[in-house]
Amino acid sequence: MTTGDRTVVARAGDTAVVQPDVWHGFTNTGSGTLRMMCIHASATMIQENR
Repeated sequence: MTTGDRTVVARAGDTAVVQPDVWHGFTNTGSGTLRMMCIHASATMIQENR
């Protein structure tokens, strides 16, 4: 997972919190299926692609 300029390897059961207006992204580096749940505090999600 990339958050701003930082990259972290997340494992099953990990939780990540990203502040508003911080670029972030996810890459599956494993051999299995990546499953994640995203929860947004706002009723409207604005997505921008870098």
